[in-house]
Amino acid sequence: MRIAIALSLVFFSNSVRAQEDCSGLLSGPLEWRLLYSSASRGDVIEVRGFPRSAIRYQPGRDEVFRYYVSNPDVHSAILEQSALRAGVLPYVVNEPGLKKEYYIDLTGVFLTKPGFEPHQVGLDANPEMNSIDFTVSPETQMIRLEAGIFLIPGKPAYPAWVREAYQRWKQDAGVGNNGLPDAVFRRMQERESLPDLLIPIKITGQR
Repeated sequence: MRIAIALSLVFFSNSVRAQEDCSGLLSGPLEWRLLYSSASRGDVIEVRGFPRSAIRYQPGRDEVFRYYVSNPDVHSAILEQSALRAGVLPYVVNEPGLKKEYYIDLTGVFLTKPGFEPHQVGLDANPEMNSIDFTVSPETQMIRLEAGIFLIPGKPAYPAWVREAYQRWKQDAGVGNNGLPDAVFRRMQERESLPDLLIPIKITGQR
């Protein structure tokens, strides 16, 4: 199971902001680092780079995507703002009992298409989960990770407690983990100068 966690030219002229450039990302080398191994969970692995199955994807002007959302407040905010923001989790490949691979470079907004149910894209098996259907600008930088899972890459939206821990980590010159792996803070440092990801959308339907 994969985890992944939802116009006119005038509307889209300045709509997509803070995306990371996909150019060259797909051809970069893959790097694996074993975090730990257990008899029940198998190997837990940190991966840099993109899976070989990933391809760059150009959305059509009228192509409809879907975003599933279980939090009512987030659902309301998307409808009010007509925009999507990044989540926290990266793309994860999970083979229960064998391995779990965290692709730490693959963060941003994860999308699917109508016809894919939540459980098919790594979410809870809830056929009544809220969803929003929409189109995006054809200029949107997008990656197709696998069938039914797309990514608009960008800086993850870390919660306040993680940002506070990161500031303490910087003040301590990287000494101590503040309850989180140093790799998390190093990745935050790499992307610190990037603005938050904001993807305006044109909503075509909701549930």
